[in-house]
Amino acid sequence: MHTYILLFVFGLFGGFIGGLIGIGGGILFVLILPAVLTSLGVLDAEIAQYVVANSLFAIFFSSLTSSISLFKDKNVYPREVLIIGLVSIITATLVLKGFVNTDYYDKAKFNIIVIGLMAFMLYRTLMSARKNDANSFKILNNKQLFTIGLVSGMVAPLSGLGGGIVIIPILNGIHKMQVRFANSISLGVIGITSLWTTILNLFEEPKSQIESYSIGYIVFPVALTLAAGVILASPFGVKASKKIKPTTINYIFGLFIVISMLRKLWEIFM
Repeated sequence: MHTYILLFVFGLFGGFIGGLIGIGGGILFVLILPAVLTSLGVLDAEIAQYVVANSLFAIFFSSLTSSISLFKDKNVYPREVLIIGLVSIITATLVLKGFVNTDYYDKAKFNIIVIGLMAFMLYRTLMSARKNDANSFKILNNKQLFTIGLVSGMVAPLSGLGGGIVIIPILNGIHKMQVRFANSISLGVIGITSLWTTILNLFEEPKSQIESYSIGYIVFPVALTLAAGVILASPFGVKASKKIKPTTINYIFGLFIVISMLRKLWEIFM
């Protein structure tokens, strides 16, 4: 029982941070899921696939509930979300089926990819926080949106973090888009991508014998417990993002990246 209480708490924190920063909460989910899933009978050879699948399942609910709050505030950008999202799901499908959900992708590669992404995003986030944040929405052309979709579609299934961990630094740090606009686009895109990858993962045939009810790589008691916390906390994260300065949001994002990097490094070397 204490395991599910801990999962719910992580869901609460992940949902709040996901709504606040626009990343969906995966940066916290990937910290607790390996230990929980291993205790339920997931083989070490498949732990990366299970972590990615169940993290993205919870991220879908984070992005959905946060996006509903943003829609009520009329802070939505359908053109950007649609173009980036469509490219993202095509890319995510190719990466998931051709690499992640194969015997070649294992826990070691998963951790290395996650740490590498976090290090890059930490650098971009801190650089963005030191500069003056733009105050207006910037219209990007189709080629720019396509590129963002390509990158986010690769990152989401490889890391289980959701594409937001690259979408926000690209929009805010490279294209100089105000962070609140970037958050809104990010949440919309990761909602589309995480829903599609969840559907794909439901049709997989894992080798592990799970002690809890599961379909494909989705372990429902685990994923739904995370999702319950996410649904409750995500709207509060969105509300908080309106009251906190964009620079402060960047530093909060950086703090959670550091915490997650340290946790992943501990997994590798301890």
